[in-house]
Amino acid sequence: MRLPALLLFFLVASCTPQPGLTPVEQDGLTILEKPIQEESLIYTIESDIRPSDLDQLLHIVQEFQRTKLRVHIVWRVQHPPETKDLTWFPGPRFRQYWDPKQFTPTSNGKLRAAGVLVPLEPLALRIAFARATASIEI
Repeated sequence: MRLPALLLFFLVASCTPQPGLTPVEQDGLTILEKPIQEESLIYTIESDIRPSDLDQLLHIVQEFQRTKLRVHIVWRVQHPPETKDLTWFPGPRFRQYWDPKQFTPTSNGKLRAAGVLVPLEPLALRIAFARATASIEI
């Protein structure tokens, strides 16, 4: 009799929505209970990811891989992000958060660097990353 009850428990537990797993190099996904502190670099996601939107951001992060810089990815979605979504941001240079109550203001498809919205264009991103790196390493 214990086996059917145990199977039922695992079935119910597997059906409840849980956040996905972040890549191995990253800290686990943090669920925000208050607004994120104004970090140096924040990128918010409000819907599905399109790889073309991330090309420039991922490329510039790769250029700055030897710095201590981290990009904070905030998932402003109602349902928890799945593992396949979280793996769009590989490596230790990313820190990911889930903000179901939308405490963190949107960045509207741009990167928020020190409170200023930066378009996802190579020159603008390089300048924002250089400024953020300079403020961290001094």
